[in-house]
Amino acid sequence: MDKKFVITGILLVGMILSGLWLSRTGKPLNTVLLTIHKLVSLATLIFLIVTILQIHRVTPLSPFELGISLLAGLLFLALIATGGLLSTGNPIPPLVHQIHRYLPYVLLLSAALDIYLVLPLKP
Repeated sequence: MDKKFVITGILLVGMILSGLWLSRTGKPLNTVLLTIHKLVSLATLIFLIVTILQIHRVTPLSPFELGISLLAGLLFLALIATGGLLSTGNPIPPLVHQIHRYLPYVLLLSAALDIYLVLPLKP
């Protein structure tokens, strides 16, 4: 199994676990945990983008694979936007909280499918 697939999985799970840990601390948000969560999320996004671009340079991706990659990127942007709203401490609509609560799982599935489709898995 390609190590990029494993690294992506670890980063995505780390992102979700750090978010769960942060959400359990309550308000006001713990600055150290918030920073860890943001850095893990940013590292995950950068790693995914670099990995997909490297693969696309070597072997052009199909329109479906590009679509899944774009979906994962858009989900990441939505999570960054909702996370930014949540971290301000200002009152926010409950929908924003719900989106940020459940969207990481959709992102996890999308990113896992993306990496699975574009990485050549070796037996």
